[in-house]
Amino acid sequence: MEELNRQLDWHQSNEKTFPALTEQVPLKSRMSNKAECVRELKKAVDRYKNMILTPQPVENVSGDIEMVDSRQDDSFYASGYEDNMV
Repeated sequence: MEELNRQLDWHQSNEKTFPALTEQVPLKSRMSNKAECVRELKKAVDRYKNMILTPQPVENVSGDIEMVDSRQDDSFYASGYEDNMV
């Protein structure tokens, strides 16, 4: 039962980071027996698998990235320091 509780705790914590989930693991105090805990854990594992396998929308960050002109020479990086150590 200790391992079952540990896994339920992990899924409860993980699901809090996904507020869009319509169903989450209930509090353990609301589950009356081991069979109900196992049933809820299986449902949580299914939700987790679906979250991983379903592509999540990605924000368009193109406005945040400034592309560097690759045709530009490296003079920008040149230093004014003369190495006279002969």
